[in-house]
Amino acid sequence: GWVGKPDPSYFALLLKRTQCQPHEVLFIDDSPFCHAGARAMGIASVQVGIQPTAPEALAHLPRLRDVLALVRPPART
Repeated sequence: GWVGKPDPSYFALLLKRTQCQPHEVLFIDDSPFCHAGARAMGIASVQVGIQPTAPEALAHLPRLRDVLALVRPPART
């Protein structure tokens, strides 16, 4: 059957298909209801739309920089 957020089995399937460990994933979503499933699987999550100075959001900035480095094209020299 269909599995989706916020069901923890959705995140388990995501981890299996991507072959990632929970500590390698950062879940970003605007719905407060979707974060419980990610956190139940040990995945860090950040709700978009929160204040950018919130300590919880700031704690994830180094990880977010790593993610952005993966998706941004290299700078031209």
